[in-house]
Amino acid sequence: MAAGSRTLKLSILADVDQLKKSLAQADDDVKGSASKIGDFSKKVGLAFAAAGVAAAAYASKLAIDGVKSAIADEAAQARLATTLRNVVGASN
Repeated sequence: MAAGSRTLKLSILADVDQLKKSLAQADDDVKGSASKIGDFSKKVGLAFAAAGVAAAAYASKLAIDGVKSAIADEAAQARLATTLRNVVGASN
């Protein structure tokens, strides 16, 4: 401490009950906001999960449709080859 220092004593006049109420209200507000943010996060997570499932289902549908189309195309090519052999005597 500095030499020759003095002690200063302060009294703060305040409404302690009102301060406690205000602090409690602020705490409740923060908890309420945190709860709302948590609920929102859960909903967003569920929405993204549902979107992921839908995307996977659509991708598998596209794959199945692609395979079916390839099978149908192969059958059409075989019919065309048979028709060409029969009509013009074409060979492999």
